[in-house]
Amino acid sequence: MRLHLRNLATAPAAVDPDTIIVIRDGRALKRSDAALAVAAELPFPLQMFGGFRVLPRGVRDRRYRLVVRNRYG
Repeated sequence: MRLHLRNLATAPAAVDPDTIIVIRDGRALKRSDAALAVAAELPFPLQMFGGFRVLPRGVRDRRYRLVVRNRYG
């Protein structure tokens, strides 16, 4: 899979984005699904984070929001 990353920070609606979106096979992945899709394409050992996909989405998204909320401080 090839990921096409774009910087959307200059888009008018993106004042303080709280998530990432990855388009894969025509589907939009958000929150933890998007982060894990990106992690799966990173070099070892970072791609091992993709193993968190076995956790229920609700659990992953709660952890994702906690990280996002505290990422800059």
